[in-house]
Amino acid sequence: MAVHAGRWNGEPAELTLTEGVMLHWFAPEDLPRLRMSRSTLDLVLRHAAEAERPPPPPATATRAAHSTTVPHIIGVHLYLEDADGRVLLGLRHPGSAYAGGMHHCLAVH
Repeated sequence: MAVHAGRWNGEPAELTLTEGVMLHWFAPEDLPRLRMSRSTLDLVLRHAAEAERPPPPPATATRAAHSTTVPHIIGVHLYLEDADGRVLLGLRHPGSAYAGGMHHCLAVH
């Protein structure tokens, strides 16, 4: 698993949502009060606690030698924080097929 972190000081209300009902900046100390998976909470708190983040290792890509490779859908989760160290999280719609009503990092397939 690779975690991609970035800084963005934009306005969450300006982003188009295709899933979920809200995007909002949260201070790390407020996260334990939110409904979210333990793994997401641990990941976000671990990143928030790091004083200095080393640059990520260079990406390496490999290609199969033959055409029988089966494509896989990859989920990408983006950890975004602003200049104040707040983390951008989304709230999944209560009727979502996965983790309804829970906060999460931005994700796409």
